[in-house]
Amino acid sequence: MAHVLTEDLKKLRDDLIGTVQVSSIHAVFTPIKGIFAFAFDEDIISENPMIGVRLPKDKRPIEERKWKPFAPAEVTRILQAADRQWGAPAKGLSDARREAIHMVVRVLSFSGMRPIEVIRLKPDDVTKAWIRITGSKTESSTRIVPLHPEIADFPEWVASGGLETFQSIKTDKVGSVRHNFGRLLREKMQEPIEDPQKALYSLRSTFVNAMRRAGADIQVQRAILGHKEAGAIRHYDDGPEFEVKRNWVDATDPRK
Repeated sequence: MAHVLTEDLKKLRDDLIGTVQVSSIHAVFTPIKGIFAFAFDEDIISENPMIGVRLPKDKRPIEERKWKPFAPAEVTRILQAADRQWGAPAKGLSDARREAIHMVVRVLSFSGMRPIEVIRLKPDDVTKAWIRITGSKTESSTRIVPLHPEIADFPEWVASGGLETFQSIKTDKVGSVRHNFGRLLREKMQEPIEDPQKALYSLRSTFVNAMRRAGADIQVQRAILGHKEAGAIRHYDDGPEFEVKRNWVDATDPRK
């Protein structure tokens, strides 16, 4: 790592400018920044070469950078299409992978979790009452999410080894779910959802909207999603009690 110079990283940035979107450039550099920051903090390198690299700004409005949530009617159609597409043997997918993709999409629809959070779960992380998320995006992402009644079969499925099919994937473990969900939206549904800003990750913002419609306040929403407010208004307590969260999760239905 000590041989990597700021000029090398600037060349990488410049080679990408004009060939991919600005958001993709930031996606490329996010792990690079993290690696060098860690190496510098641990005295593995004496200087952080990323300090001198300025990335281009994404000038799109924030609304255009976010994944758009699905409307309730769209969620209903998606789940019905998922039942048809993955509820029976499908060409090109093993039964284990097909069932796993179907289950992950259902869990995302009724939990507000990130896709990778579901795929990384272990049997001990899931009970008939809750799902425990650890080692996720940030410290605040470590949390307990009440199990929604619509995915009551999830604990038994995880305990039977349902998620093990993803362990054979050495690179992007979410890729299989993302790819097949995209095909479901664009190709397999009778009325395709073609908006490029509506994709697998949209299920998270869809659940947020459903919680809001159900009446959950912002503190409950953050506790379930694993978000914290920055600065002086951050909540320093342990958040809502479990029963409060469970009541709001039970009341949340992305199809309504």
